[in-house]
Amino acid sequence: MIRFLHISDIHYDLNSKVKTIALAKSLNSFLKSLEDKNNGVNFIVCSGDMINQGGKSFNDIATAFKDFRDNYVTTLLDGLNLTNDRLVFCCGNHDVDREEDLKEQDDFLWSSLVSENDVDDLFSHKQLKKKVRRIAEYVRFEDDYYKF
Repeated sequence: MIRFLHISDIHYDLNSKVKTIALAKSLNSFLKSLEDKNNGVNFIVCSGDMINQGGKSFNDIATAFKDFRDNYVTTLLDGLNLTNDRLVFCCGNHDVDREEDLKEQDDFLWSSLVSENDVDDLFSHKQLKKKVRRIAEYVRFEDDYYKF
């Protein structure tokens, strides 16, 4: 049987970093205690809000994602003996730089996404980086994370 761990709304920031990493360690300990009964976790799904308020408590959003990866993600994966490819991310509303896109760009996107093909085209990585700057750092984080 394949087992998924679903985590969400971590809201990682400088002010709660130590507590958040401690929670990851506690989660690892709890899951390890169940391992004999259920053969452990095979995949982790992190469904958004990895960092808090676009990384405001860090120098910038890129630094927030790097710190999140280097500390929280590493703690979780190492504790569960999982590799990078066993963790799937989804961008949340706190994982974006809201200062990057103007209302006019939002209006343009909403008016131009009228078909399924328009949406598919937008969500190709190249188009997404060009048209939606607020998630550019998230996309860079994701691209960098999955380099093998």
